[in-house]
Amino acid sequence: MIQLLIDGYNLMHALQNKGLLKAKFTSLEDQRDKLLSQLHSYQSVRSVGIKIVFDASDPHSSLLYENRSRWGEVESIFSSHSESADEYIGQACAKHPGAYVVISNDNQVLQYAALHQCQSMKVDDFIPKLMRALEESTSDPFVEDKDDDAPLFPKVSTRKKGKAKKLPKSERRKRHQLKNL
Repeated sequence: MIQLLIDGYNLMHALQNKGLLKAKFTSLEDQRDKLLSQLHSYQSVRSVGIKIVFDASDPHSSLLYENRSRWGEVESIFSSHSESADEYIGQACAKHPGAYVVISNDNQVLQYAALHQCQSMKVDDFIPKLMRALEESTSDPFVEDKDDDAPLFPKVSTRKKGKAKKLPKSERRKRHQLKNL
């Protein structure tokens, strides 16, 4: 199963900038809950493991260790006040090389993930996948939008068009791992 490791506030701010998460007149906690709800719906459609990491909620708190909680199957982690979410993500990648798909807009985090053989994805690339999965979760699976006038077995051409284009092995592996997100 694919494990996503998400920079929480990074994703939340990107969703707000695109108008997909309302920031007006709501508290930070309400916005986090809405984001966790969306990620829970995504997780139920795509069957991936999700860990979302937030910076410590209050820099003056006495939180010495990270604080973990669950929203369904989505694990939310608040880093301790002595480390940032970026540092926590880097340590998780170092501890479990190749185990995560890291989602962040921070180039340093993405480079650190690549250094430890973890796949990485920009938040802006993940948002369309998230929205598509949310649409799938709300749509009725028994209602099909198929055209009944189409033939049951359409004519298929066996003629090849153009030369074969094969991506490098590293790109093929990356696509294979990320295709089900």
